Amino acid sequence: MPGATQRSFSMLREAVIVLYNFATMIFNHRGLWINPNFSFLNHFPTFLMVSFAEELVYRGWGLNALSAFVSERKANVVSTIFFIVLHLPAYFIKLFLGSTFPTAAVATQCAFVLGLLFGYLYRKGKSLWSPMLVHFLGVMLIG
Repeated sequence: MPGATQRSFSMLREAVIVLYNFATMIFNHRGLWINPNFSFLNHFPTFLMVSFAEELVYRGWGLNALSAFVSERKANVVSTIFFIVLHLPAYFIKLFLGSTFPTAAVATQCAFVLGLLFGYLYRKGKSLWSPMLVHFLGVMLIG
């Protein structure tokens, strides 16, 4: 029975993360918003390369290297902090271009939650494919 309880908890946690990301999108765009100038075919290679490169660096190399010195949970938190630091310049640029501080703060929190999720998926699946796929979908949906 502990396996069923753990699976239920994992499903609940994943549902909360999905709802959190949905709420972030609604908060950032004041509702569901789709960019009319968005072209999936033009952006697909970029989304794919960003997901591949970031997961290779932060989970494939960073999480593994840190796990040699600290527990996997601590390594996941530290690699997620590095993941956020990578994204901070983009948030500052958005602030400079007229975004608000709460929007940047929510984006930082979202990156933190997603970074933890990517690390969790990597540890559980013992493969980079799961975090890469979820990262790809996140970049496509959230931007």
